[in-house]
Amino acid sequence: KRPHFLLDTFWQFLMPLFKFDAEQECCAIISADNRIRIWETSTGKLRSHYVDRKQLAVKYSCFDWWRPLQKSKGLKRNSSGKAKDLSSLGKIAVGLDHGGVIIWDLQRGVVSQRLSEDVQSSVTGIVFSQDGNIVYTVSKGKQLSAWDLKSGKLAAKWKGLKQGAWGLALHPGGKALALAGTSLIRLVDASIATTTTSPGDVGSG
Repeated sequence: KRPHFLLDTFWQFLMPLFKFDAEQECCAIISADNRIRIWETSTGKLRSHYVDRKQLAVKYSCFDWWRPLQKSKGLKRNSSGKAKDLSSLGKIAVGLDHGGVIIWDLQRGVVSQRLSEDVQSSVTGIVFSQDGNIVYTVSKGKQLSAWDLKSGKLAAKWKGLKQGAWGLALHPGGKALALAGTSLIRLVDASIATTTTSPGDVGSG
């Protein structure tokens, strides 16, 4: 088993984090040295490059990208047929291996927020709410958290999930969160950010 473990570790170190925006106009890639690069999918050109030198020694474990939807597809190209400068790139939320979350403002090219708790555990899944104002996270500590980005504070958290979650996704309708464990997918009500009760199941599989 040792060779397989070494191979998995090798690929985890080299494999970048990758995600398209909602309209697949751009893709974001985070390399092992925590550098964020935004590429235009239609041209293959590098749009933006970001690096936070304070975080070079920290491992990024996961991320999500929230970007405002385009109001008009017709505004994307000029009279010559060439793509115009894309609108706001929005923001990226990055979960950290040692715990905590950082928020990148891509338009300004800066880390706008650093979110953390006193007791921290590696963030294994992260996702924005539909409006980009809430960030949900799950951790190795079997905790589900909801961060309010307007206040920069933890809106709600729930410990004691029976199984640790290794992934997190928001339903397209924005009403449910899917927590992926090793042998179970649990669906919970996404309104957890505004309630103090334990997150209610809406299904599992």
